[in-house]
Amino acid sequence: IITSRDIMADPLNYDKSEPCSVLSENNLFCHALPPERLGARHVSLESFRNAILQPDKKPEDDVPVEFSLAVILSKDPNERNIIDDKKSNIRILLGKKLRGFGQGFYNCFGGKLEKTNDEYNNPARGAIREVREETGIHVPLSQMEKSYVGQIHFTFEDWKDNRAMKVHLFCVFVNLLEDGDVINEQQCNETDTLPIHSSQIRGCDEIEPKWFQNAYDIPLHQMFADDTVWLTMLLKHYDTSMQQPMRQKLMFDAWFHFHPGGEGTNSMRHHFVQVNRPVKSAPGPMDSLVQSAINDYATYSKSKNVHTYSFEKKLFHALHNNGINSPTIKEFKENWAMANAVRTFMKDENSMLAVIDVAGGHGALGEFD
Repeated sequence: IITSRDIMADPLNYDKSEPCSVLSENNLFCHALPPERLGARHVSLESFRNAILQPDKKPEDDVPVEFSLAVILSKDPNERNIIDDKKSNIRILLGKKLRGFGQGFYNCFGGKLEKTNDEYNNPARGAIREVREETGIHVPLSQMEKSYVGQIHFTFEDWKDNRAMKVHLFCVFVNLLEDGDVINEQQCNETDTLPIHSSQIRGCDEIEPKWFQNAYDIPLHQMFADDTVWLTMLLKHYDTSMQQPMRQKLMFDAWFHFHPGGEGTNSMRHHFVQVNRPVKSAPGPMDSLVQSAINDYATYSKSKNVHTYSFEKKLFHALHNNGINSPTIKEFKENWAMANAVRTFMKDENSMLAVIDVAGGHGALGEFD
């Protein structure tokens, strides 16, 4: 569940396809690629697919090669309670490619899925293998499966030379310990973090791992263009979460279409990112943030034999039942009053989906008809 304040801050809520400008939160990332390298962003998958149509392609040309990719994050042990806009309180482990495709670039850890070990049916197994080979870190299967984020799809203008790719993305949190530190298994299980010793991390002949203590300082100018879009979103989400009780994890699917030229050009023509709602089993798209809250509350009310409430009360209780304690009752009533006031001035009230009032620092949500 995401509040109206989060909706306004979310860079993925676009009204139309347009040339991508550097997102406001990406101003924190000093090495983010410029707008002309990021292409047009789209409000829907349909818009994205229409923009990248290539009539001479056959269906078999769109069958992607499948990969795994794992983001390794660690909470800064010297975390401060005061938010510093220039320093992240999480760090990220990246690998510098020493040879082959993308040589000299930094990336997260992953590679092509293998038919052995049932990796196509369970990409988490492939992620475990790649992370172990490239960093020395062994992630248990259960934890890797819980760390699933979504899928990233890549297509290319020069599709005859560069085959489409589907990447299964994971995000693993580790508790970095010094040699001799005792591992607290219970605490790690409660926080879904993996305890590792710093000496455990090692590279291979292809990858050199390196910790970046300030996630805002990652070398995006030495990374593939899509990282400026999705990786910055992921890092900012968890950096914000670290300053308060942990919110729901971020899950999303993304589509990127690149200009010809591969790593030499390293620029996109189009992209679309769809934030998904975390679920206990397979991830599913979140068609409506507010409607999701109502659906959750409907399940909750049936299990608790709760009386039927108005839409306003359903929405308020749904937010609080999911750990969203802001806005307060007073703020929520003010927001609701603002939404209804706006509705009275509209010629066709059924056309309104939502009203956002940012003047007071919090939003007013309108009823979905």
